[in-house]
Amino acid sequence: MKLRRKRGFTLIELLVVIAIIAILIALLLPAVQQAREAARRTQCKNNLKQLGVALHNYHDTYNTFCMMRGGTTGPGSEGNNLNNRQCISGFIMLLPFMEQGPLWTDIAKGRDRDGGYAPSGGWRRFGPHPWNSGFTPWRAQLPGLQCPSDVKILGGGNIGRNNYRFCVGSFSNLNNERHHIYGWGGRQINGLFGMFSNFGINDCIDGTSQTIAMGERCKGIGNGKNGNREVLSGLAYVSGMNGRLTEILNDAEMCRATRNPNNRRMLQGPLNTHNSNMGSRWTDGRPHFVGMSTVLAPNEPACTIHPTWDGDWGLWTPSSRHTAGAQFCFADGSCHFLGDQIDEQVFQALGTRAGREVIDNDEF
Repeated sequence: MKLRRKRGFTLIELLVVIAIIAILIALLLPAVQQAREAARRTQCKNNLKQLGVALHNYHDTYNTFCMMRGGTTGPGSEGNNLNNRQCISGFIMLLPFMEQGPLWTDIAKGRDRDGGYAPSGGWRRFGPHPWNSGFTPWRAQLPGLQCPSDVKILGGGNIGRNNYRFCVGSFSNLNNERHHIYGWGGRQINGLFGMFSNFGINDCIDGTSQTIAMGERCKGIGNGKNGNREVLSGLAYVSGMNGRLTEILNDAEMCRATRNPNNRRMLQGPLNTHNSNMGSRWTDGRPHFVGMSTVLAPNEPACTIHPTWDGDWGLWTPSSRHTAGAQFCFADGSCHFLGDQIDEQVFQALGTRAGREVIDNDEF
């Protein structure tokens, strides 16, 4: 009887098989990553779409869009920890229209279900200032305010973060912020949202389909105020900007110049000239946290005139970790992806509610 010898793989054959598998993985991995990013981008667009629906439901109820910043005040003797100092954001006003009714009720009643660090007399209606992490509702992390493509980082004090922002328009001089309606909140902004703003569909002279209502921006990396040089999520300090409409192009050039010419993804300058906490509080109505401007095209640098204070004015350029652009919700509720190569004059015009610019839909 003849014994058959079992033939195995030679070393060369094994290496060839491994090489083929490696090549297949190399070919499939980018496709899988692209498919996942496409899904994340679709989810991000859906998040904005739901915010657009919330805006219109709010408008149907009150005949105006919500303000970007508002709130209440209390007696001066109670200090800054109890009243919200008129700093709560429009997202809080939209909560009942975002299927967040219980959270809205807790905030409106100043109720802290988990106890938190409430003072002996309890919180005032609509809670304390929006950076007080002792008020439990402020710590809610709302999935509908998070872009799935962005990094997942908790804000300072675990206050909820956000990626979506209200459009203040193509310029925003905040020098008179403390004067409320006479500052960026009302007459000087040319977008749909500001402090105590009450603009509605009838104010969109340019047409709701050609007026940006909301857009996205990457969250700041880190909890501190200094040190983030990344263009997409950082904020550069530029002392020479003045915010006047007549000089906004000069401001834009000064802000654009903060990008590092040797590394386009990074800002240049010492670490203490960059801010890290943009978007770290969905509760805070100041534009540093929930505002965006259309002065510079998406994914260009964002700038402020103050290196550490987050209440001053600046250029809050939209950005995203999607490829070559960002998502936007328009005043008619439609959502569009605008590329970062969009003509800046067109982008600035899209940010205004009544600039009377003529824009061809093929331009964006």
